[in-house]
Amino acid sequence: VHVGQGAQDEEGIARQLGAIRSPTGSHSFWKLIADFGGVRFDFAHHGPIGRLPWTTPNLLVRHAIELELSYHRIGQTLPVYAVRSHNHRWGDSGMNAPIRVLSLASWCGITSYTHKITQGNLVLPQVGGLIFRIENGTHSFRMVNYTEQTEWIS
Repeated sequence: VHVGQGAQDEEGIARQLGAIRSPTGSHSFWKLIADFGGVRFDFAHHGPIGRLPWTTPNLLVRHAIELELSYHRIGQTLPVYAVRSHNHRWGDSGMNAPIRVLSLASWCGITSYTHKITQGNLVLPQVGGLIFRIENGTHSFRMVNYTEQTEWIS
């Protein structure tokens, strides 16, 4: 969450959708660890991603290992998926660690900020989202990109 002072825009949307309140009383979460259909997820807004095409997965794999260590140290069950969104670029740590870290694309097209951080390079927008399918003890996900067809990934 990062729109509006103190993220009040997200809080208002979450309240209107009837989201369950966090332990601190807010309707929106900076971090959410939840089980859906027996699959544990770790959602957070911020997360690392390499900025160059050939480094994109490197920091996601590192983050997966760091998360694994953190969960072990506090004695909690590892999530299957950790989802991050701040960088507005697709990324996938793959099956390189017990936790699969996925970085989300943006929800909008190229902005003035995108032009600033890409330093004038041609950048195609990555706009889309993730859909998870959990049924009969199995789970898979699909990265939905508005410009591409994607397949289910187990």
